[in-house]
Order: sequence, then C-alpha cells, then structure tokens
Amino acid sequence: MLGSQLALGCFSTDEGVLPSPQQLNFPVGLALDPSGDRLYVANSDFDLRFNGGVLQVLDAARIREFLPASCSDASPCPSGRSCSFSGGEGSTLCVDARGSACAELGTQSAVERAQHPGICAPLPLDTQGVVLDAALIAPFVADVKYIPPASDGSRGARLVMPVRGDATVHWADVSGSDGKGKELDCGQAAHFAACDARHRTGDGADEEAPDGDKLPTEPFGIAVTGDGNSVFIGHQSQGKVSVFSNGSKGLRLESVLTGLPSNPMGLAVVKPPRAAALLGADYQPGVLVSFRYSNGVPDMELLRYHDAASAAPGNPYLSRSGFAVVTPNGGGFDSRGVAIDSRVRDACEAACDEQACAEPTADACNACLLDCATVPLDVYVANRSPHSLLIAQTRASFDALGRDDVPNFSDTIALRGGPSRVVVANVTGASGEPETRVFVVAFNAQLVYVFDPVTRRLEAHIETGPGPQALTVDEKRGLAYIAHFTDSYLSVVDLDRRHSTYARVLLNVGLPQAPRSSK
Repeated sequence: MLGSQLALGCFSTDEGVLPSPQQLNFPVGLALDPSGDRLYVANSDFDLRFNGGVLQVLDAARIREFLPASCSDASPCPSGRSCSFSGGEGSTLCVDARGSACAELGTQSAVERAQHPGICAPLPLDTQGVVLDAALIAPFVADVKYIPPASDGSRGARLVMPVRGDATVHWADVSGSDGKGKELDCGQAAHFAACDARHRTGDGADEEAPDGDKLPTEPFGIAVTGDGNSVFIGHQSQGKVSVFSNGSKGLRLESVLTGLPSNPMGLAVVKPPRAAALLGADYQPGVLVSFRYSNGVPDMELLRYHDAASAAPGNPYLSRSGFAVVTPNGGGFDSRGVAIDSRVRDACEAACDEQACAEPTADACNACLLDCATVPLDVYVANRSPHSLLIAQTRASFDALGRDDVPNFSDTIALRGGPSRVVVANVTGASGEPETRVFVVAFNAQLVYVFDPVTRRLEAHIETGPGPQALTVDEKRGLAYIAHFTDSYLSVVDLDRRHSTYARVLLNVGLPQAPRSSK
C-alpha cells in the first residue's frame, strides 16, 4: 500500500481523515528560530492514518514554563520553592510545598521513565498556548530547515521541507517571535488548511531548471548555504542532487547533478573562508554529500554550485569537485548524517577583527585572514557499517585558486545501533561558558551520544524513547529538543553541565503513542 501511495505524485485533502493540529504524528524534522521561542515541527503520515502531514509552530517559551529547575547553593530556587535532592529523579531540583519538581504535571513513575525517559509527566500538546499555528502539508515530509531573513530584506524567514511522496520541496514563510505577520504563511486559506500549490515546487508541468532538468523523485536530505540563498536537496535512491535558489517569491530549481553514487543521505554546506573574497578566488558554494551505498567504494563527494553569475554560458550548474574515501573503519559504507564545524576557523577570523583588522592599513588584516583560511574544518559523519562516528578534517590548503575542502578521515568512535543524524552545537559548560559538542542520534539504540571534540571522548549519552529521529539545540538556554518518530512525541533535554540533570530528559511534550502496527 505504501508503494502505491508514493506513486500518486501528489496528495489530496478532499478524502480521508484530517490529522489534528494538536497532535504529533511521526515527527521527522525540528527547527528553532534564532530567539529560541518558536519550535517548528514537521510531522509525516507514515502509517497512512490521515490524509496529510502537519507543520506545527510551537511556543517554546510556553513549554519552558513546565520544565523542572535544577538548583544548588550558587543557584537557589525562586520564592515558594526549596532545593531538594529527589531520589526518584536522582537530581537536585526545586520543589514546591508538595515536594514536586513538576508542579501540576507531576513526576513520572519508574516504569514510565523506563519506557519514555523524562522527569516530569508528559505535557499534553493541547495545553493552552503550546500550539501557535499549524498547516496541512504532504504526507511524506522528510525534514525541515529554518532559513533566517535575507540580509538585504528581500525575503523574510522561511521553512523549507523536502517531501518524498509527491517529489516536491515545500516552503512556508514564518514571522518568528517578533509578533509581525503570520506565524505560518504557506498560502493556506484558513487556520490549519492545506498549504497551496504556490508553496511547493517540483510537480508542475512547467517547472524545470534553466537547462531543462526536472526535479528527481525521492527528495530527502537538505542543506542550506549560510546566506540562505541556495538550498541543496539529495534524492534518495536516485544518485542525484538538486539545487534551488531561495528568493523573495519562493524556491526555483536551478540545476540537477546526476551520475552520483546511489542513495545520497546526508548533506552539509562548506562555509567559505572570508579570505576567498580578498583574493577573488574561484570559491563557489560547496556541499559535502554522504551515501548509503556508494557503488562499492565508501566515499563522500564534494560538489560545487556555479550560479548564473559565475557559470558559462550562463546556466547555473552543479559539478563534482572531489571525493574522499572513507577508510577509518572496516566497511565505511552506509554513511548517514553529516555535520561540519567551522568554529575554530570562525574564532581565528574573529581574532583578526579584534587585532590585525583594527590596524589603519589592510595588509595586516588580509594576512591574518589568509592564515585563518588554512585552518581546517572539522567534519563528522554518522556511519552504520559499522555503527560509528567518523571524524575528519578538510585539507589545510588555500591559494588564489581556492581550496578543495575534501575531508581527510582520521578517526572513528564506536557506537551502538542506528546512528543517523549528527548535530554540532554548544552546551553550557561547567563555568557557564559555551562548549562545543557533537550530538549523534542513534535511532535503533534509543540514544543520543554526546561527543566532546576537545577531549575526543564520548562525554555522555542521552537515553530517549523509541525512535529518536531529529534534534535541535537552543544554545542560549542549554536545552535540546528531540523528536521521537516511533511514538510521536518530543523531549526537552538539559544541556547545562552545571546541573545534576545534564544530558537527561526533563520533560516530554505530547502524549507518547505507539504506532498502530505495534498494537
């Protein structure tokens, strides 16, 4: 039945059961706005129970009101609460007069925590003020990315979603927490109506790239350039990657690259060094692509995008710029998520701004930025053959011809089953300062691994419920949000190392519900 649904090419809201905007259903993607007050959730319709998926806007500030609070001598509790060690929760928390750290929600029993880890009982999604807006989307959405407003004001903030079932890419404009405009605008006629056809691309008879390419089927992986102007999509089972321009009127297909290894899974944009502009180097936007099956050779591909301004004779195109053989472990096949960390180079360039670039002449500044351009980027890959986190660095070379950005793999960290996604983000360190961590979501193992790239060890693991799928981090507040695909709920995790609850689930959002096939 699933195969026949995928072959339909589009979805209709005229028949079938409408999903509820107050319910999570196989969530596959999470994104936060820069304020951390808006949490965007993309829900699929994996078990074909409804006639579409759901895109939701949740009030993260409202969710935070229900979180239990850690405490210590240096961080006392607010008035009316006392700091107490709660044996059942195994943490020092602020409790009310009843001894509860979770107010009206109450705490979970040991049996409940074993199945769906979390200190507090779940927060129902229909709690007043949690769901701010929602829209009906196609059933088989694969992910969601938040793109900030354009620096020149030509477009506002936007969500972009690859959709496998009808072979399209959807988008929706969002206002965020500034109170201006709609929370969610995808052309829907009313609250919780379907997004209109103008907010998806790929299924129209007249939709093609300048060179005549059509959007391939099975859009899955997604990556976005830092300026938000280009969106890359990997097409699972197709061996193809497409690129879209992201303008004021929406997404436009620009080019499709074919002939790649089969099953592109993870995509990550390579951030260019600031020195590239100084030399006028031919440094086009790059994207690293991992593959589930790479035609017998475990590798990653580096692609370059030449837009209309740089391409000859004028049509934009994607090209293969290089590849890296994945060699640190036995197989190296079945690579999934990819993440690139540019923070060491960013810090180098920031130091230039504070020192050399403050000089009256530009020579010292340029020399400093050129030195920073040779600082490699860290690359992390979730691999399933064997289950591991692969570690690499891009090559430390840079000249007037640019740099190749091909990673050299050097290390592997053994993990348990099902690593699929990688996220690089800051946690709050023991001194209150931000510290970089690498998070690896392991679907089958029901874990999220926390890797410290400085000590090069697994610092902790977050115990989750069944099927952790997506993760996003609120670095300002030391929190992570995890979407559980299998039982259709979210978790909020403490990422403040000063707390006794570090790397633990504080609260689940939405009532966990096992899929129909398991009942």
